[in-house]
Amino acid sequence: MRLRVAVCDSQPDTLSSMERFLVDTKLVSCVTCYNNVRELRDELNEGKEIDLLILDIDHVFDEHIAEEDKGKNGIDVACELGQKYPFLQIIYMAEQNVEYAQTIFLRPVQPAGFLIKPVKMDYVYQLLLLAIERQKNDSQERLVVQSKTRQVFYSWEIRYLESEGHVTKIHMANGKIYECKDKISELEQKAGKEFVRCHQSFLVNLRYVACLGKENSSDKKKEKGKKTKQEVPKETSNDASKEDGTKTQRDVLVLENGEMIGISKRWCGETKRRFEEYLGIAEDKEEIVENEGPFLDKKRRQL
Repeated sequence: MRLRVAVCDSQPDTLSSMERFLVDTKLVSCVTCYNNVRELRDELNEGKEIDLLILDIDHVFDEHIAEEDKGKNGIDVACELGQKYPFLQIIYMAEQNVEYAQTIFLRPVQPAGFLIKPVKMDYVYQLLLLAIERQKNDSQERLVVQSKTRQVFYSWEIRYLESEGHVTKIHMANGKIYECKDKISELEQKAGKEFVRCHQSFLVNLRYVACLGKENSSDKKKEKGKKTKQEVPKETSNDASKEDGTKTQRDVLVLENGEMIGISKRWCGETKRRFEEYLGIAEDKEEIVENEGPFLDKKRRQL
C-alpha cells in the first residue's frame, strides 16, 4: 500500500525539498504541492483524493485566502478539513516558536504527526510508515463510492443506504444525505459485515438498529411527522393481512432515531438471523418479548 500525499506550504524551498524526498520514497504513489490553502480546499471539494496532508500551520493567509478565512490560523483550517474529510490524515508542520501549538490537543481533530522546521526527512519517513499502518487498519471500515461531493465514507458514519431510481442515497448518522451512482447490490459487496440487506431498496447498518419490530397499519397514521421507510414499491413486503385485505402488521427494523425500514419477505429470515447474530442472542430467543408496538429484546445493545 502506498499513500497519495499533498503538501501545503507558502515557502517554495520547503515545498521543493519535501516533494523531492516524497517522490523518491517507495511509500508514496503521488505527491501534489500547494502554496495556498484555498487551492487545496477547492480540489478536495472537487473530489481529489488524498490520503495524507502535510500542512504548514504557520501558513500565511494572503490574497489567495477567502474572506471567511481571514483571522484563522493553520490549526483552524486543519480542523475544518479533518472534520469534513475524516479519512484524511493530517501532519502539522511549523516553526519551533509557534505560539498556539499548545492548543492543538484541545481541538476536535488530532494530527497524525508534527514536523518542526527545518524538517528532518528521516522523521518524515517514520510518519509515513505510521500513516500506512493506520490506513491499513481503516481500510476495512471504508466504503468508496462514485459521488461528486464525497468519495470515501467510514461504515460507522452510515445509517443506511437507499436505492431510489438511478441513484443510491447514503443516509448518514449526522442526518446528511449523499447520492452516488453505485448500485446498491455493488455496495452490498463492498460494505462490511455489519450491513444487512433487508429489502431490494435498503442496506442497513446493524449498529444503528435498535430492535426488530412490527408495524401496525394504524401506526402510520400516528406518526405523521416521522419518515417511515415502509412504502417501497416493486417488492413483496412481509405483511400479515386479513382476508378482507386489511393490513395488520409487518416486520420492520427500528432504527435508533425512530425510523422504521420494512423487511421484505425475500430477506426476512436472513435479516432476523443477522441481527440476532450481531447482538449475540441467536441461542437466546426466549428473552425476546413482544409489546403492543415494536417488540424489543431484553439484551438490546447500547448504541
